[in-house]
Amino acid sequence: MCATKCGYCGKPCDNSSINCPGCGTPLKEPVLSAVRPYPAAAKSKMVRGIFWLTGGSLVTFASFAAATPGGTYWVSWGAIAYGIFQIVTGLLDCRKTQEEIIAERALEIEFQKAVMVEARGDILLARAIYHDLSTKFPNTKIGRDAKNALASMAAHRPDMN
Repeated sequence: MCATKCGYCGKPCDNSSINCPGCGTPLKEPVLSAVRPYPAAAKSKMVRGIFWLTGGSLVTFASFAAATPGGTYWVSWGAIAYGIFQIVTGLLDCRKTQEEIIAERALEIEFQKAVMVEARGDILLARAIYHDLSTKFPNTKIGRDAKNALASMAAHRPDMN
């Protein structure tokens, strides 16, 4: 049954057709899925968090089960807290694209490089990297950290001003 015509070529088309059988022009807007797949980095964080949370919980429960009544046992707060932190940040990262996560990680690596350069004693190079990060990315965590590092260098190294 021909209920519609192609707006481009005028050929009659079936209502269930997505594209015109004659010229291939889209007849309907494509339906995009509302479900967004997890970016790989976010999924990796969540899996890592689940492992840490599970491991910390298992150590805690095993220690509790092995303790005598009224005795002491271990609570693996660090592993449990780190696991929860990784799961939450992974869920928050799900709103970001894989490219945004990779770009953030590249900035973190650049900041860590500056810290290592400063620790080696090359203060001028570290200062240049911090300055570059703080001016190019002022509204990011790394940009603010770099600005704080520059302020700390200025306060503790008067010869650098």
